[in-house]
Amino acid sequence: MAPNTSFIDHYAVLEIQFGASADEIKKSWMQLVKQWQSKANSGDPVATERLQQIHQAYEVLSDPIERAEYGIVYLEVKQPFIDFYAILEIPTNASSSDIRQAYRKQEFWWRPDRNLNDPDAPLRYKLIQLAYEVLNDLDARVRYDRDYFWKKHESQQHEDAERQRKQAKQQAREQEERLKQENERLQQEIEKQRREAEQKRRRDQLKREREQAEKERQQRKNVERQQHENRQNQSSMNISSN
Repeated sequence: MAPNTSFIDHYAVLEIQFGASADEIKKSWMQLVKQWQSKANSGDPVATERLQQIHQAYEVLSDPIERAEYGIVYLEVKQPFIDFYAILEIPTNASSSDIRQAYRKQEFWWRPDRNLNDPDAPLRYKLIQLAYEVLNDLDARVRYDRDYFWKKHESQQHEDAERQRKQAKQQAREQEERLKQENERLQQEIEKQRREAEQKRRRDQLKREREQAEKERQQRKNVERQQHENRQNQSSMNISSN
């Protein structure tokens, strides 16, 4: 399936996901029209073009049949290889009988008239038809299988690489978190040691101040005792002389 070079991503235009419901499509369309309408009315060419794209996207995605047809093109562009085996829910070694049986089952359950409230039912139904057309034709299935297993191999390699990238990223985050925690622990330990050193310094200073105060008190006491003794001696001398 060759990709459409003139493809326009209507889902991106309406700023919604591929599997958006009809209500989500309408709600987003109304919000975007309200956002761009006044600018378009003022003559802004960018806003005018944007508004046209919004209306065009809504016309396609609000109609179940048009949305289904667009969905096939969308998947061709966004997901160039479609897994028909997964769509029919069969293994890759399914027989022709298995394919027909799976097709009848899927075709019955996904008929649009049985899924009126599911906006993706028409697209699913078309994919089922397309899967059956390819897998039920021997030559087409041989060509598809050749691409299928190659794409599966590429996809597996991509998934493995992506998984390794995520694991490496996760390990890096965990290592960063461990380093952060270790740094915080070291900072806390340093702060604890600083506080303990400060407390010890204050205790030592207080001890020295108390010792100095006690020394000065003792010196004053000695001076007072000596002065008292001197007075007593002086008094005794005076009495003796009299």
